[in-house]
Amino acid sequence: MNFSEDDFPALGEKVIKKSKPVPKEVAEKVEAFVNSREVVVNTKRCLLCQKVVGTEHPLSQAGMESWFESRFTIGECLCKNCIKANPKQYILHKYLGKDEKISERQKTLVCEWITIFPDVWPHQWEAGNLKKDDIVGLRWESFKFYLVWLRESRYVGEKVAWYSGNQRKILNGIIKKVNDDDTYVVERDAHTEKEKEMATRFDKTITKKRLLPNLSQKDSVRLILDTPGIVRPRGQHPRLCHGPCKRYRLGHGKNVNMKSGLWHCDECLKKEQIEEKDLSLLRALRIKSDREHRGFGRTWVIDSWDYKNEPVTKFRTCSCSSCHYHNSTGHMNSKMINYKCECCGNTSNHGWFDRTKMKEDHWECKRCWGEKYWKPNVKLDTWDDVLG
Repeated sequence: MNFSEDDFPALGEKVIKKSKPVPKEVAEKVEAFVNSREVVVNTKRCLLCQKVVGTEHPLSQAGMESWFESRFTIGECLCKNCIKANPKQYILHKYLGKDEKISERQKTLVCEWITIFPDVWPHQWEAGNLKKDDIVGLRWESFKFYLVWLRESRYVGEKVAWYSGNQRKILNGIIKKVNDDDTYVVERDAHTEKEKEMATRFDKTITKKRLLPNLSQKDSVRLILDTPGIVRPRGQHPRLCHGPCKRYRLGHGKNVNMKSGLWHCDECLKKEQIEEKDLSLLRALRIKSDREHRGFGRTWVIDSWDYKNEPVTKFRTCSCSSCHYHNSTGHMNSKMINYKCECCGNTSNHGWFDRTKMKEDHWECKRCWGEKYWKPNVKLDTWDDVLG
């Protein structure tokens, strides 16, 4: 064996090991990977102007006073331009037309209907005005609801409120008719004894700008505290739509099963034809899948796990949940029932057998079924069509 002087350094001498040079191909791959990564920036969306703080407004210029925490404004804040104003200025900007003037009493009632302290933003309230609000965190809820409500379209039968000049207070009613000139006919019940002698219902034509949400902040707080989950009842509180609009919406909407159960608003459900797609998929499952539990054809399934934590495979003929329970105990046969999709090759436990393909059973995952049959007005080939 041959040795060199480098193998026996002098006592006290620091040994510097020479590393092997990195191959050029590996260095190029590492550099390409580093350059391809996106820089993750902590960003939020402005409540008022909807601009993304962190891109349009650099974080160094945004100002920490515009960042606040609230369970009703997750991922949202006020940008450096919008925070210069206050809620009162924003509400009156939306409420009044150009060069339009109203009384100070009307301004006060309208602004305090939306937020109790309209001169400051809710996260700037003084500690004495919170009254245990840190526990339930409702100070931002009413103003956030107002912002979402403004972006929605008004409809017949919607509950709204407006300021009455005759009675000098805010009244509640419903929208009776939507006119073509962007005005609305609202209807309310009689309040005073004199009104009840005249009629039981009263109509009034009003512009869109003068409409307000039907609940004030005080009324909404009472409603929320009486509702499980400390939120407005279902269909009344804003929810983030995961459809094309990608914004907070009002309405009942629907959780779309083929979109990982994510909530979509009523407008996106109609735009994406979700009901038509669900109907086509349901028809495909009834005609082409294993509703009758027929036993021809089989596929490998991970049925259980042994003591070495290795999968134990078995043959199965049906992918429905009722075929994976023990008749005696009523429990699942295994922790996870995994099938290998014969279309994309991925392993999943969500999918169905296709009973009409090439006279044999072929299991396909939920995504592959959706690509073929989760479409509006899909023409299905029945078993008789396959046999010819």
